Amino acid sequence: MNKKPRILMVGRRFWPHGGWDSACALLQQAVSLQRRGLHVEVLTPKYHSSWPDQTVVREITVHRSCDAPRRDWSIGKYVRLMGAWIRERARDMDLIYLDSPREELLATIDATADRRTAVLVRCLSGDYLSDIRWWQHNRNGKRCLAAANRAHGIILDHASIEKELIMLGVDRPKMFRIPIGIERSLPIHPEQRWETRKALAQANLDLSTEPDTPVVLCHAAMTELGGVNRLVQVARILLLRFPNLRIWLVGDGPLRDTIYNNLRAEGVRASVAIPGSFSDPADVFRAADCFFQPSDVGLNYFLPLAISMDLPIVSVNSVQIRQSLDAACEGAEGAGQARHVPSDPGLPSDLVHSSLLSGNGEEPSGFLAWCDADSPKSIKEAMISVLTAMPEAKLRAQKLRELMMKRRSENHCLDALTAAIHRLSTNPL
Repeated sequence: MNKKPRILMVGRRFWPHGGWDSACALLQQAVSLQRRGLHVEVLTPKYHSSWPDQTVVREITVHRSCDAPRRDWSIGKYVRLMGAWIRERARDMDLIYLDSPREELLATIDATADRRTAVLVRCLSGDYLSDIRWWQHNRNGKRCLAAANRAHGIILDHASIEKELIMLGVDRPKMFRIPIGIERSLPIHPEQRWETRKALAQANLDLSTEPDTPVVLCHAAMTELGGVNRLVQVARILLLRFPNLRIWLVGDGPLRDTIYNNLRAEGVRASVAIPGSFSDPADVFRAADCFFQPSDVGLNYFLPLAISMDLPIVSVNSVQIRQSLDAACEGAEGAGQARHVPSDPGLPSDLVHSSLLSGNGEEPSGFLAWCDADSPKSIKEAMISVLTAMPEAKLRAQKLRELMMKRRSENHCLDALTAAIHRLSTNPL
């Protein structure tokens, strides 16, 4: 009888950090792998001394072995403490999965150097969120790059990051191209949306609406790079055009107070809710009518969630966002998608569903309303185009979900991830 693989998932943030895209994505992956019969535990730091060292979230044991690093000078201590915990517990695990190749990878590689525990790490592409860019500008970057080359497997989203990694000297046989999957969900009826809105209003009065109130949702970190200010700049104009409109800015960050004061100064604070973060953001997506993607943040969980819920999407025009949507259309050049890149008899030949590698001539990015990130006028016009033609926008959203489900179904992407885990946990070297 085959042994159930024991997986330790490591990330900088996990539940209850629902305002962080990486935390939500890691939680979703952990729950999905647990449901597929793997034994999953999670290692993540604690952000307050009152947090317990161990807890259980959705039947998954979560370990908080050390305090989160607050400043650069505390990174070294953080790596040492996490490495010591992994060194003690790694013998009980078949594979360690990391959601980024940063300091947590340093701790893991050092702690597992003399063991056969497999190490699998996800490498993100993008602009300022790119792990490769981070390697180039962080003082620990070179060490993290070297650690990534010592890992047994690297997961990446599409061909462009694969080429960058090869240029940096990372071994190609270690790479698995597995895109972010789109979850299958049932259409949300108006009655269900209204029930969700009533429940949210009971939790936070700022989220009170009427059944026919149009709601624009922006879920992102309130930082300079998060992009929330792009929607704040046009909020007054949009509310003059649509007096019944409500804008929900969900998330936290150092700019929260500044955004609040700016909205008060503009006289639109009553129509713009800033409720903070939710440990499970699915309900605010379920209650919204339109989603604004303000930057490259949120491509692992928030944008896929908006797609799965048939929300019309207005997005800033970004190469990374277009790549994340159209990666399944790379054709022959990207034919390693969602499988081990080189030919490998140890991996199932049907690991990739054929629809992942062939399209019908349509690109998913064609179903979004695009705007120029640096032009408030462009953002305003894109929002107005969606809000004034909501039935057509919802039809485009439905077509986008159907197309993405054909090419990047969450089930097929999880099949690929599970197969990679089984392969590496059985034969890590």
